[in-house]
Order: sequence, then structure tokens, then C-alpha cells
Amino acid sequence: WDYHSLDDALAMGLDPALADIEFKDHPFLLPDRIIEIDRSTGEFVWQWDSWDHLVQARDPNLPNYGAVAEHPQRIDINYHGWFLREGPPPQGNNPQGIGDWMHSNSIHYHPELDQIVLSVRHFDEFWIIDRGAPDGLLYRWGNPYAYQQGDPTADRRLFGQHDVQWIEAGLPGEGNILLFNNQHNPGADDEYSSVMELKLPLRGGGGCCDWEQEAEVVWSYAADGFYSRFGSSVQRLPNGNTLIAETAHGRLIEVSPDGETVWEFVNPITRKGLIRQGDPPNPEDVSFGDQNFLFSVHKYPADYPAFARRDMTPGDRLID
Repeated sequence: WDYHSLDDALAMGLDPALADIEFKDHPFLLPDRIIEIDRSTGEFVWQWDSWDHLVQARDPNLPNYGAVAEHPQRIDINYHGWFLREGPPPQGNNPQGIGDWMHSNSIHYHPELDQIVLSVRHFDEFWIIDRGAPDGLLYRWGNPYAYQQGDPTADRRLFGQHDVQWIEAGLPGEGNILLFNNQHNPGADDEYSSVMELKLPLRGGGGCCDWEQEAEVVWSYAADGFYSRFGSSVQRLPNGNTLIAETAHGRLIEVSPDGETVWEFVNPITRKGLIRQGDPPNPEDVSFGDQNFLFSVHKYPADYPAFARRDMTPGDRLID
């Protein structure tokens, strides 16, 4: 988070009417910043500030003035879709209040492209940023309404997504984007989540991305009862299967390319005690903190270097 006062935001073209609604009790804005830190010195060696890439269509006297739809590589300071759709967060659930404008929840780096993908939850989008030439957004996908190029309902593809990542080299689908799409149909009776794999539209030279082309969904997973409003993660495995954490149900599953569940684990630990493997949490434990949530999962092979000094047999506990 990069702190800016309400006065700072107004000076960058924030609509005062929006400020009166959204910032009444929280007179600040917290746009996100990406930083690279030298581990040996703790110093910032590179950073990208979303504040430097704003656009607004209200005040032609400001330097960031422009038609939002004509500048998709920039961020509309007057887009506050999550607040307008969901309303203020519950008291105590978000002590920072509405200042949490973007709520980026994952970041992944592609070393060959020297590009970064950022999951921006409150925009219902992921953004791709060129680390070598950080002059705005290289590409964005999920919600064209955020830059006034689409309908807020019909054209939105992502809903509070998590864990957006490139599938790494050597894995099935390498170079594609994999993500967990949390709310596929918010507010409807058939609300559900999905996992999506996207092939990005490459430019002529092979890099990401061609603004004029749409990303293609090449694989997806959804099932009856598969739903997590928040959290969750994904990982493509060497065998082509996908490992998924369904946070709200404390459930881990491995699914094959044809959508078959080949492995499942339900977290038996809740704040109110243990449950038997496979059983759901007590339906009476309905408060947010009493569930068996699992935020994310990552599978490591047995020869992973961090395990090299451990002589383990099944049942051994990883406790020094």
C-alpha cells in the first residue's frame, strides 16, 4: 500500500461526489506498489507505483486527463467497482476501510519475458507489467468495464480472483496463465467458482501482449458445490493435473485435465476442535473464524532441496 490523502486523490482527479460517498469515514487512498528488495541490504532496487499511471476524464487542466477508454494502459482513479458493487466492508473485517482500493492479492514474475502479472482483486482483473519498461499496463484482462470498454455485467470474466500465475516452463500449458476465479455469478442462486487457464495473445515478436486480441480460455474447471468467495490457490503439476485449494471449505483437490477429482483432502482442524477426515465442519460453527479455512496449497517433490538434510519416513514429523 502506498498512502495518499484524500486531498492528494482529489488533486489527481478523483470525483468529489465519489469521495463524499466512499471516503466519508476513511479520508485516504491506498493504491498498490510493487517493489523489488535486495535481500542482502534491504534496499529497494526497483519499484512500480500504480499512482504514477492514473488517468481521469473529469478535469482537463490536470496532466493525467484523458478519455479512459482510449488509455487502457492507465488506471482510472474514479473506478471503484468493488465498493459500488459490494458496499463498505463489515465493521472490523477491514480496519483500513475503503482505502484498500485495489487489494492486489498475488504477484508472479516471468524471468524470460521480464514481466510481472498482478492479481488486482477489487478491479476483477489481472494486470501484466513490463519490468524492463514500466510505462503503464502492458495488458489487462477480466473486466473491461474498469477502463470503460465493456458492460459491467455481460463482459466481466473475473470475480475477486486469486493466485494468478504463469504456468512455468516444462509443465503442461507452460506460458499460459492459471488462476482461481472466486465468484462466477455473484448474487445469483447458482453462485460458484472456477479455475481458468488462459492463452495470452502474443505480439509479433512473441512477447505479451497484443491489446487488439482477447485472451483465450483453453481449459477450465468447475463442479457442483465448488465455491470459495475468498482466498484459494492453484498449481499445475508435472503430470498435467491441477492442484487446487478451495479456501472456504478447507478443501484440497487434485483434478485431471478432464475434470476428474483424483485426490482430495479436507482440513480437519478448526478453531473449535478436530473433525474426522472427509466430514464437513460443524454446521453450527458459522462464524468467520471457526471454519477450517486453508488459504493456499503448493506441492513439492520428495527431492526438493529443502528436504535434502532430512532422513524421513512416512509418519515422521517435520519438527526440529
